[in-house]
Amino acid sequence: FTYSINCGMSCLGIGLSVLTDTSVKVDGGALPLVSVKTDNPIPKQLIPQLMEYVKSLTVTAPVAVGQVLARDVLGTGANLVATREVSIQKTSVDTALLPPVRSV
Repeated sequence: FTYSINCGMSCLGIGLSVLTDTSVKVDGGALPLVSVKTDNPIPKQLIPQLMEYVKSLTVTAPVAVGQVLARDVLGTGANLVATREVSIQKTSVDTALLPPVRSV
């Protein structure tokens, strides 16, 4: 997993807090991952713990943009929010299981 930090002006103050972007595993989705971000800054020193938490997280498709995937992450008051839509994976039909087609 990778993450990026968007701290804007808050990086200049004491008690550094950052917005964090990363990805979460999706079960049954057309894509294996969904991009997410925290909706509020979290203390920079909590980023390693956040990444461990995110690695353990799996959500089920479908996922909508703006959907809250985890609330109050690590007690920070920040939520983990989806920034991309992931639809349910379409399954292909196994033709070996279908009855044979007869010509008339």
